[in-house]
Amino acid sequence: MEPQLTQAVSWSALGTGMSSGQIDTLTTDSTDNLYAGGNFTTAGGVTVNYIAKATNLWNTSPTITITSPANNPWKSAISGYNTLEISGTVTDIENQTQTIQYSLNSTIEWLNCQTLPEGTGTRNYNCNLEVSGFSEGGHTLTVRSFDGYSYSNLPTATFNIDKTPPTLNVTESSPDWLDTPPQPVLSVSDASGFSSIRYAYVPTGSNSPLDSTCTTGGTLAQDIINQLNKDTGVNSTVYTLTFDSTGNLYAGGYFTTAGGVTANRIAKWNGTSWSALGTGVNDEVHTLTFDSTGNLYAGGSFTTAGGVTANRIAKWDGTSWSALGTGIGGSGAIYVSTLTTDSTGNLYAGGSFTTAGGVTANRIAKATNLWNANPTVTITSPSNNPWKSAISGYNTLEISGTISDIENQTQTIQYSINSTTEWIDCQTLPAGTGTRSYNCNPLEVSEYAEGTYTLRVRNFDGYSYSNIPTATFGVDKTPPTLSVTESSPDWLDTHPQPILSAFDSLSGLNSIRYAYVPTNTNSPLDATCTTGGTLDQDIINQLNKDTGMSVAAHTT
Repeated sequence: MEPQLTQAVSWSALGTGMSSGQIDTLTTDSTDNLYAGGNFTTAGGVTVNYIAKATNLWNTSPTITITSPANNPWKSAISGYNTLEISGTVTDIENQTQTIQYSLNSTIEWLNCQTLPEGTGTRNYNCNLEVSGFSEGGHTLTVRSFDGYSYSNLPTATFNIDKTPPTLNVTESSPDWLDTPPQPVLSVSDASGFSSIRYAYVPTGSNSPLDSTCTTGGTLAQDIINQLNKDTGVNSTVYTLTFDSTGNLYAGGYFTTAGGVTANRIAKWNGTSWSALGTGVNDEVHTLTFDSTGNLYAGGSFTTAGGVTANRIAKWDGTSWSALGTGIGGSGAIYVSTLTTDSTGNLYAGGSFTTAGGVTANRIAKATNLWNANPTVTITSPSNNPWKSAISGYNTLEISGTISDIENQTQTIQYSINSTTEWIDCQTLPAGTGTRSYNCNPLEVSEYAEGTYTLRVRNFDGYSYSNIPTATFGVDKTPPTLSVTESSPDWLDTHPQPILSAFDSLSGLNSIRYAYVPTNTNSPLDATCTTGGTLDQDIINQLNKDTGMSVAAHTT
């Protein structure tokens, strides 16, 4: 018996067909359009009354390709790296509308990407996908096109989401003929597979890296640079890099965060993490350099550093920022683009400026006294805790002493009363060296409340402050308890003498014997005043000002 042959047949629907009723007859015309008649009112979702025509029966399915994503790219949740481009081409020989759709990790849930109007041949499509909320790891993208009659093929592409920062180490290279200064060498290990990445050196004051000094043992693609930036770097332009003596890397530029940490235009990388230098500066940093003692100098277009006024140049001592005099000035766009130091510690600045420290300096200047020795100051007066009052003649406090400085500098002496923050100018001494005396205008204390006070003095030489010595004084506005008795005559006292016993709650004076002032006489008797010890003029003054008496004495 001959074997029975079965022809392989593939059936397909004609759109959505008829919704109800029946078809009684079919026929075609010369161009292969199909005509149907019967008991129905809709065909393919269109209202028809018992007769309908179907076109594009022998439709050719469209074909679609994926151009992007390609090469398994890495994306993250960080702005600038969180968008996936979906693009490619679609081809169809019929003049039909194309609806491009995509799915992620699925062939069931489809999302619309783009609709192309009627057309034939090969055309481009493009849409963007925000991936911030995607889980870390690999994902599969599938794309298809629908021409109104049939679906295309289903090409796929893969991409990755990376939310884990890499392990990053920074070392300093050995200079070569391309690298006159040492270069930062960045070694990184990451889930993305990046490793041993070396970056081009960015010259001080420049916005562009040197050409062709960046290797990874192969081609360094922009995707690798982007990956390192988004995982560990800063959020805007870096203009300058430098190392300290222990290998920490310092970056300056226009960024405001580094490794997710707030770092205004300057930051430090210790090989593991980024950290800020105080509150940073308020505008661009173009250049960084260290001196031999480890101080870091920054130049740029900023006007404050660490909240301190610092015009285009400032010093970081490892703890805080300070200005270099009045800094750099001029008109128009003012900035410092490069800094360097010499072997004696002088600092040189170049850039766009016409003044430095208030002195005319056309685009280049030299700063000296960077390693200034702090001045020292002493207090000579007040001493021994003197007492003052509101009575004329006893209501002023002398503030005097000495200052010493080895540099030939102007000295500004200041004082404060019961404060370490509110300082008042006392005296300014012209430039000079060695030990010199200062003397403030007497301090009027009439309005001071009764009690004891602490005086502090300091000196500023234009670069640094001195030590802060202290002295105390008292203001006494309460009269003492005073009693007067008559002495027994002795061989020196032809007449009895008045004995004054005084006790003062503030000054502590007591048991004072004063010379007798004879009636109707303006002069006291000589050599008749004892206290059981030395009677100094301060004690006499104290009694005079507290009691209003006029007495004089000398010790025996």
